[in-house]
Amino acid sequence: MFSIHRHARLCLVPCCLLLCTLTPILAQVPDMSFRVLDYRDGLPEHFLTSEIQQDRLGRIWLATDKGLFMFDGNEVTGFSPRIPDTTTITESIVNSLMADQNDQIWIGTRNMGFCVYDPVKNIFRRYLPVSLGGRVPSPRIWGMIQSDDGTVWMCSRPGLIKCDPETMTFEHFLVPIEQLVEDVGFNDPDFVNTMRDLKFDPRNPDLLWIGTRAGLVSFHVRDEVFEIHDMPVGSRDLGLDSRNYLLMDLTFLGDEDLWAATWSGGLAHFNTRTRTWTSYNEPDVNQQASVIYDIAVQDANALLYASRHGTGTFDVRSKTWSSFPTDRVKEGGIRASNYYFQVWVSRDSTLIVAGSTGLNIGRNQTIASTWQTSARPILTGISVNDQPAVLPESPVCTSQLLLNKRENDLNFTVSWPVLDPPGDIAYRFMLSGHDDQWVLSDDSRTMRYTDLSPGNYTFSFAARVDGGAWVPGHTDLEIAIQRPLLNHPLVLGSLGVLILGIFGSVYHLRVTYIQREERIKQDFSKRLAENEMKALRAQMNPHFMFNSLNSVKNYILKEDTEAASKYLTKFSQLMRAILRNSESTLITLNNELQALRLYIEIEARRFRSAFSYNISVADDIDPARVLVPPLLIQPYVENAIWHGLMLKEGERTLQIHIGKHGRNMKIAITDNGIGRKAATALAQDRPYKKESFGMKITHDRIALIKSTLGIDAHANVQDLYDRSGAATGTRVTISIPLIFNNDEPVNETQSDESPVN
Repeated sequence: MFSIHRHARLCLVPCCLLLCTLTPILAQVPDMSFRVLDYRDGLPEHFLTSEIQQDRLGRIWLATDKGLFMFDGNEVTGFSPRIPDTTTITESIVNSLMADQNDQIWIGTRNMGFCVYDPVKNIFRRYLPVSLGGRVPSPRIWGMIQSDDGTVWMCSRPGLIKCDPETMTFEHFLVPIEQLVEDVGFNDPDFVNTMRDLKFDPRNPDLLWIGTRAGLVSFHVRDEVFEIHDMPVGSRDLGLDSRNYLLMDLTFLGDEDLWAATWSGGLAHFNTRTRTWTSYNEPDVNQQASVIYDIAVQDANALLYASRHGTGTFDVRSKTWSSFPTDRVKEGGIRASNYYFQVWVSRDSTLIVAGSTGLNIGRNQTIASTWQTSARPILTGISVNDQPAVLPESPVCTSQLLLNKRENDLNFTVSWPVLDPPGDIAYRFMLSGHDDQWVLSDDSRTMRYTDLSPGNYTFSFAARVDGGAWVPGHTDLEIAIQRPLLNHPLVLGSLGVLILGIFGSVYHLRVTYIQREERIKQDFSKRLAENEMKALRAQMNPHFMFNSLNSVKNYILKEDTEAASKYLTKFSQLMRAILRNSESTLITLNNELQALRLYIEIEARRFRSAFSYNISVADDIDPARVLVPPLLIQPYVENAIWHGLMLKEGERTLQIHIGKHGRNMKIAITDNGIGRKAATALAQDRPYKKESFGMKITHDRIALIKSTLGIDAHANVQDLYDRSGAATGTRVTISIPLIFNNDEPVNETQSDESPVN
């Protein structure tokens, strides 16, 4: 399991110089000196460190109230949030850190959940709380720990959070108020559910120990049950608002000895077997002022601590405290600070003490000869032609670099994540394919190569301390500078001829295609214009107009001004409707039927109501929504009147019915005239022949509509007969897809009864 320390957020006061030492460390490591990192190295001027963590590469990560920082052994890099950029951290106030099993860094924040740093892509992934539209149950994340099965457990305010890192799903656990009242008679769940740090029990991986604002609780993972462990001193004795101690940090020293750093309670020891408590205060510090922020294991018998008053060790056998005296200034010692918030030991036994003015990094110089580090040098920067290289991965994880022939000026920067080396660091570099041997650099971490020829190279690097063994870099970088594919004059000439030939052929084909398309467009436009004009002339043929105006003249001669006025009004309305409808590609069925009614009424009035007519529209057709091509129905109606009805004696009727059939609209024009065969025979003997070119033009328009608008319209003419075989009239059926003026889908359900029989 992976454990990690957690710490409180405090208000910083103006820094004053307090000189502190770690006497037990000094006794065991007498030649102690410290390297100091502060605002001059890229850290904030005054800050609170709430967590220190080391990643797989050996780099140190710092969680502070002024952002997230990383130290690679040479430089400090700061990470700050940029709200629109979701690949950055979520906020500047960082509470906690954890390195997971996949070498990712988890970062808990004060108000915005947490984020996860991907060291390969060098980006952060954000996970926001529910209050901000995310899925994390609580906004404030403190302690984090990962179990062997990969589950991540988080202390939060409020409650304990269980996270599955594969699916990023969460479960939230709270200590119920009923349990508080029953176990300790305490009825404020906010205190006990403000959780700060957690550790797995060394003897029982199913048991979590959790430090809260109201003391210690445990959580049985399998049963999902909390247990409250009452502490010996209450809030009245400590002067706090909480019932018990605020536990800042937890650590195990052995299998059953749990130690806790507390606020105003000193150093507390809890035996997990006997369930007994013991507390210890710093020398000459009363209990209420004994604020310990952080503890860490120095060895099997001693703890390191950082407190409001200093930093040092606590011997668990003799129960004695040791610290640097505050009245002595030592060159290379720990810098005096108002508060010390963190004490931490790296994998290579480097001690870090974090105060409000900076980091103190130290090591025992007497063991320098046996010093070893697990960290290897890393590649921290790649520049191409004096510009940072654009990489799909971070430079640390980049193993391949593909460049063109002009990208041949390369600069590399390396670093060695050694926090406090016991001597001077030297670097060496080699670019295989360019260098015959290693190039030694005693004082520089950078190496530049200029005017490289196209080819394949391998960049390698290594580091050492004071003439010791060379430590190879974390990874070698394979570099490929592309060679010109073709550079022979004959090949280039042949390629040029080929390209010109292809270009010429494509150009010729393109010109031919454009010319052919232009001819087709011109021919089509001409046909379209001619047919539209013919259709308009068919609607307004001179014979109809002459007869209509002659009828008006007769009414005037008979001094029937009222009839003349009505007739003339109808005629003018029809002319306006025809002209208006002719301007549009599609019009509503309403407009088409209005023009049709005007035409039929004028013809009926001219022939003194010699025939009757009826126009019906099925209920499932909305004339205001359905669109049709203009001037579509009238030629067939005109043909029915002139060649069917007017040549018949007796009752004359004209029926126009519009209905829906599946996805189509069907228009049926039915007359009880003499039929097409008899009309053709009579037309040969009549002195005045009414040419029926309207229907032919309409057929042409239907074909043109199909090619231009993609509307599959067609017309069918049917002769009607009675049982004896005598002609009883003619029916024209026009079928056209339903088109709506609001792009609504057509109802595909076919009517049970066809609107046209």
